[in-house]
Amino acid sequence: GDTVWIGTSEGINLYSDNKLTPFEFNDQLPYTRVSSIFRDSYSNVWIGTRDGLIRYGNGEINTPQISSLKELVEVKAFCEHNGQVWISSRHGVHSYNLKTEELSDFSKGSIMEDEYISSLAIDLQNNLWMGSDNGVYVYESKTSKIKHVKISDMLSANFVIFLTHVFLNSLWLG
Repeated sequence: GDTVWIGTSEGINLYSDNKLTPFEFNDQLPYTRVSSIFRDSYSNVWIGTRDGLIRYGNGEINTPQISSLKELVEVKAFCEHNGQVWISSRHGVHSYNLKTEELSDFSKGSIMEDEYISSLAIDLQNNLWMGSDNGVYVYESKTSKIKHVKISDMLSANFVIFLTHVFLNSLWLG
């Protein structure tokens, strides 16, 4: 049957066939406070934690890094598009190329550098939507530009915790 991965403050548990079992590699996780879990098209499991990023694939645990990367902490959300896994964190958005296995700082030098990005979604036009504690940012794939949408003009708060793309052309914020 299907397996549900459950992140906790003490690692990961797997729920399958009405049984809950600890993840066999919990003792190898460098960080245990799990806030998000994502499976990419290559069957890698990405684990976002308060203290860093973990990738599990082919029975191995690793922590992808790049030398110029600010501390990759408070990893909250993932999505995949066009061979890239997009990763949100306390210090913006990062992208991981699944073919080259390179991790890069997508936010660096942009209007959202150092923003706390808590959620990600891709719409039908292949735009990347990013929820933050300062509204919403949109990376428009056709123009390769990032725009800031200040939602406090429309809503009582500007902090977006959750974004999801549902049905035809609707994006929901929470």
